[in-house]
Amino acid sequence: MLKIPAVVLPVPHIVYSGNKQAIVRDGKWNLAEQKFRRTGLNVKFKIFIIFVPETATGLRGAAAAVANGFVKALRTYAMTSHTVIGCRESPNFCMPGVAKADFEAALAKGANFVFLLLEKKSAIAYPIFKELADRTFGIQSQCSVFKKDKRPESLFGGSFGDQQWGNLMMKFNLKTGGTNHTNLDIQKILADTLVLGA
Repeated sequence: MLKIPAVVLPVPHIVYSGNKQAIVRDGKWNLAEQKFRRTGLNVKFKIFIIFVPETATGLRGAAAAVANGFVKALRTYAMTSHTVIGCRESPNFCMPGVAKADFEAALAKGANFVFLLLEKKSAIAYPIFKELADRTFGIQSQCSVFKKDKRPESLFGGSFGDQQWGNLMMKFNLKTGGTNHTNLDIQKILADTLVLGA
C-alpha cells in the first residue's frame, strides 16, 4: 500500500449549554446530563407521530410509547416549548392514498412536524413519506425505526434507548433552528479552513 503523510487532529473542546464541556474519548462523547447549547426559539413544533407496523397486528402500543418518550426527551434536553399533539397507527401507510390521509389528519390537529415511526426499515414507506412532507405539504419531518429499550431504568418509557433518543433530539433541535454544541476553538480552526459538502 502507498504510504502517505498524515496528521492526527487534536481532541476538540466540545461545549454545551453553560459552557459545560463534554469528555471526548476516541472521537466520541456522551450527551448524558448535557443541555443543548441553544434551542430553537423561533418555532414551536406540534408533533404528530405516525406508526407503521409491519402487519396489521404489529407492535401494539409502540406509537404511544414513543409519544411518551418524545415528551420525556424534550424535557430532558430543555425543549419543552414543543409538544406531541397526537399519534396513530397506519398499517397501510405504503398506499399513497392512506399516507396522504394520515398527513391530512395530522394537519387537521394543527401539526407542523410529522414523525414517521417504522416497525422495520421500508424502502417503500420512506420515499412516500418524504414526498408528502417535503413537496406536497411542506412540513418538517423525521423518520426512525422503532426499537424497544428493555432496560427497566430507561428514562424514556421503554422506547429506543438513551443514546438513540439523544441522537434523535440532536436532529430535532437542528430542525428547530437550534445549536447542539460548539467548539471553543472554532474561530481558530476555521481561520484557514475551507469546509466542503457541509
